[in-house]
Amino acid sequence: MRINCCLQAWALKGAQVKPILSNTPAIGSDLKIPSGIKRRASQLSKLVVESGLSLLKQLDVGHLVFATRYGEIQRTQALLSALVHQEELSPTAFAQSVASTAPGLLTIATKQGIPFSTLSAGENTVESSLIESMCRFQQNPEQSVLLIAADECLPDTFSEYDSESASASLLMMYISKGDDWTVTAEFPPLDGKEPTSKNYTWIEALQQASFNQQQAQIQLSSSRWSWKPKCSAK
Repeated sequence: MRINCCLQAWALKGAQVKPILSNTPAIGSDLKIPSGIKRRASQLSKLVVESGLSLLKQLDVGHLVFATRYGEIQRTQALLSALVHQEELSPTAFAQSVASTAPGLLTIATKQGIPFSTLSAGENTVESSLIESMCRFQQNPEQSVLLIAADECLPDTFSEYDSESASASLLMMYISKGDDWTVTAEFPPLDGKEPTSKNYTWIEALQQASFNQQQAQIQLSSSRWSWKPKCSAK
């Protein structure tokens, strides 16, 4: 699969969301979460709404792909703890414990009826969301796609199983019509061999592309991705 498009991308670095691709503008912070949403939002929902609010006000988004490995894990753990102790469950907490809560609150906050998909696939969550986003754009290049991959920090109970999720994480990628970047995806046969290229994380690969302005590659579980900015073409 090969796609020509415009790409913009942002990632959470420390306490701020910053651009990680060239020609990606900084996200403004002039818009605040509506108080009615903020009061009942989880850490994950606040992260997604705060980061996406200004973005959706500036960009024309045809479809939103939301990827999360653990979803509303903090809220879910609290509900399970209440069940164990035979305590009454909060109807609001129960209703907002689903993985699609964050993108739903984001569209409500922006007052835009943007259709969205929610994906969760364990270690392959970002890969699956990338495939979903690029396939949707390939089918309809006139419709821009915004990918948001986010997770809140794991509760201490689960942190021993995934030390990399000890803090919140966020990646946003906006895919729109154009030819600034060429994105190529290959799906080699799963023959059990180790990948020959460095196994970048998606954010690391984007950072390399931004810094070097040359073709960058990322080897994921079942696919190999490469992208090249137009300015690096010979």
